[in-house]
Amino acid sequence: INVILKNVKHVPKCGHPGTFVVFDDLNAFPILTGFDPCDVLFAAAEYGKGRIFAVSHEAYIEKFLKNPLKFDPLWPNIKNWLAHGEEICDDNIKSIENFESVSDITSSVKIIVWNGTFNKSELFINHLLKKYVSNGGSVLCGVCPWGWLSLSRRTLEDMSMNIF
Repeated sequence: INVILKNVKHVPKCGHPGTFVVFDDLNAFPILTGFDPCDVLFAAAEYGKGRIFAVSHEAYIEKFLKNPLKFDPLWPNIKNWLAHGEEICDDNIKSIENFESVSDITSSVKIIVWNGTFNKSELFINHLLKKYVSNGGSVLCGVCPWGWLSLSRRTLEDMSMNIF
C-alpha cells in the first residue's frame, strides 16, 4: 500500500464511484476509502505471480490514461506496482478489448486495462485472464457497480468482472 500511495496528497473524484467489498483471504487489500472506511474506492490484489488494481468507477481508468499528470504521483505509483517495479511505457499497456485468445497477448504486454462495462466470457476470464495474471501479468480494472446495474438492468452475477 505504501508504494501505491507514496507522495499522494489528493485524488480527484471521477463520477460517482461505487464501493467494493475486499476479501483479505484472497490476498486483496483496500488502497483508498471514502470518509467511511467501508467505502472502498480503490483495491489491489496479488494473484499467483501477478497483480490486480481495481477502481470503483471506470472513469478513473480513462483519466489515468488520458490525463496522467492530473493523477501524478498516483498513476505512476500504480503502474510501478502493477509492473513489479519494471519501467514500462504506454505501449506496454493494452485494452482487454484487443484480446480474444492467449496467443494475442505478447510478452510486451505488461498491463491489461479492463473497463468493466465491457463484458468478456467466463471462458475467456478463467482460461486466459486468470492464467495471464497467475503467470505474472497485471490487470487494471474498474467499473461503477451501481452504474452498471442501472444501465444493464441485470444482476451483479451477470457482470463479467465479478467472475474475475
